[in-house]
Amino acid sequence: MKKILKGVGVVIAGLIALIVGYGIFMQVNYYRIADYQSVEMVNNPPARLDADQEYTLMTYNLGFGAYSDDYSFFMDTGKMKDGKSTRGKHGRALSKEAVIANTQGSLALIQQSSPDFIFLQEVDVKSSRSYGVDQAAILRSAFSGYGSVFALNFHSPYLIVPPQEPHGSVQSGLLTLSNWHVDENVRRQFPVDGSFITKFTDLDRCFLISRLGLDNGKELVLINVHLSAYDQGGTIRAQQLALLNQVLIQEREQGNYVIGGVISITISPVRWNSFLPSSRFQIGFLR
Repeated sequence: MKKILKGVGVVIAGLIALIVGYGIFMQVNYYRIADYQSVEMVNNPPARLDADQEYTLMTYNLGFGAYSDDYSFFMDTGKMKDGKSTRGKHGRALSKEAVIANTQGSLALIQQSSPDFIFLQEVDVKSSRSYGVDQAAILRSAFSGYGSVFALNFHSPYLIVPPQEPHGSVQSGLLTLSNWHVDENVRRQFPVDGSFITKFTDLDRCFLISRLGLDNGKELVLINVHLSAYDQGGTIRAQQLALLNQVLIQEREQGNYVIGGVISITISPVRWNSFLPSSRFQIGFLR
């Protein structure tokens, strides 16, 4: 009996050591990205906007290439028609091949519309959940004629949830593509939940502001946005929207044209066509 109790004690002590060690590891690797960061535009096109023309913009949450029709995310919950509660299963994409296929599917649908500006969210560059697939590189290669700017929106050294399929290390963010010359890109930091646990799972939500000068002396201000997810009660999202609204108002008061591309759903490439009309915008300037 003593040997059994001793064995149980050793197991418990080992688990406690692992938990404490993991907490220390996460805290040591914890950091926040500074607000008002200037972000470099890659391959900035020389052509500038004309206020007398119309332009198109698309916004699309890539969902780190995971969301095929047979995929469900472990944080998603809901109820079936019969009232039965349901929860998603996976902490990672189904496979590396699935990530590549879904990314290529999303890419093909965007290319069909050939928009002037593209807002993309949940674009992974180096993450366990997407098996190291660099989605930003794939998209930049496919849209080689566009300028591109990337802002890190979510980073984590290693999330151990869910235990059966850990989310792992994550480097993910916002990617804005433009077929027209961009004068400036600034990454703005959103407020996030700073509680001990949540601060490790909702790091550095942001919005990316891109400024394009017009021939009438005004600016087109494009804002790529990804708000916090799984915010109980919507308290943090309300704070984030308040900041975003403040920026929108300031830009309009300065006489600029401003568009904020907020999308909070992730759509399977297979189902995208049914959502396309509400996610593609025609931009017309008023003199």
